[in-house]
Amino acid sequence: MTPRQPLTSVGYAFRAKEADSVKDGAASTQVIANDAITTDKIADDAISGDKIAPATITSSNIANGAVGSSQISDGSIATQDLTDDAVTVDKISPTIISSIDGVTNDGGNVDLIEGPNVTITPDDSANTITIASTWAGQSIWSESGGNVYRSLGNVGIGTTNPQAKLSFGADPFTPRKIALWDEVNNFYGLGIFPGQLTFLTNDTGKMSILDNGNVGIGTSFPNSKLTVEGKSGDYTLININQQGAPMWAGLRLDRSGTEKWFIGMSQVNDNLIFRRSASSDDMVIDYSGNVGFAGDVGIYGNLTVFGFKGFAQPHPDDPSKQIVYVCLEGGESGVYVRGTSELKNGRIEIDLPEHFSLVAGEDSLTVQVTPLGDCPGLFVQEKTPNRIIIRESQGGKSSIRFDYLVMGIRRGFENHKVIQEKAQHQAKYRHD
Repeated sequence: MTPRQPLTSVGYAFRAKEADSVKDGAASTQVIANDAITTDKIADDAISGDKIAPATITSSNIANGAVGSSQISDGSIATQDLTDDAVTVDKISPTIISSIDGVTNDGGNVDLIEGPNVTITPDDSANTITIASTWAGQSIWSESGGNVYRSLGNVGIGTTNPQAKLSFGADPFTPRKIALWDEVNNFYGLGIFPGQLTFLTNDTGKMSILDNGNVGIGTSFPNSKLTVEGKSGDYTLININQQGAPMWAGLRLDRSGTEKWFIGMSQVNDNLIFRRSASSDDMVIDYSGNVGFAGDVGIYGNLTVFGFKGFAQPHPDDPSKQIVYVCLEGGESGVYVRGTSELKNGRIEIDLPEHFSLVAGEDSLTVQVTPLGDCPGLFVQEKTPNRIIIRESQGGKSSIRFDYLVMGIRRGFENHKVIQEKAQHQAKYRHD
């Protein structure tokens, strides 16, 4: 008699009570009735992933809630195990993030970073992230009609720490800070260069203010408090235009807040006036070109006059008139000294004033004597810038009085050239 053998599962033993093993491929889903095998009939860990063929179990075979997060070990499901669009928002509960526009994640985490007046609070238990504003005041920007404005705080461009209502950060590569463009694309605006604030027109610096306070017009390197520089072919003018009723117009020069000089146009006519403080006018040039001085005048150089040189003084008997004298003219720089003296026993030695001896050339002297009475005549025995000796003619021994005139040429000007070439800047002679 054949010994007993263990019962094995075979294709036709469909409803066998027990089986120690099932051969590969012996049981297919077609031969297993629906609900024949339930989870309570399968021991824990009885079925592992290597015993399930790919695509054997689909989502339609798993009831809702059948698999919980506690039944999925960490790292058991990787992104490569999920097909595109396999997990959608409506399959994640609760809804943490519905959508983030414009945010992509190509192989990394998306970091949410707090900024000014913004807090980010994650809640692991609720699987939520709360993003909130901490700004307790009014809105930073306000809108009124077509205007947008800010009522509080400072605005920074190129800086995170604005110190004024509008602050521009330092950027050596873009020194132009404010740009205005006209209809032909010319640039006008404001620029900051090292140690220099520059105003630009047509993208060219026209006025600069240095950090030492110097202001330059037409130059970027003013060497004084105000430097005006013209380019070749340009007029270089400072125009002060007084409109309306006549008033003072010009430059006032102060020291420590007190007016010292005024140079400008009179409030009563078109005269050019130089005056000290509130005193009378020191120099006046009227619109006809006449010049008047109130005080002494010193000229360090030559004075050439195309009219006459003279002096005027009030008429003693007629206040409506003045007396005008004209200077003696000559072809040399003449100096003279004159006086009256008296012979003693037919001879006299006269010491000339020191000032004359200091200015008169040694070899330039001429002496004239005029007797003041009847005598045989007088002659000059000796003449120097220091003294002259006068004697009576024919050995006379009288004590006659006489006048004398000693003339010479100013020392250092002995070679004056009378006929000269005209200088280009020289004024036109009124009789030309």
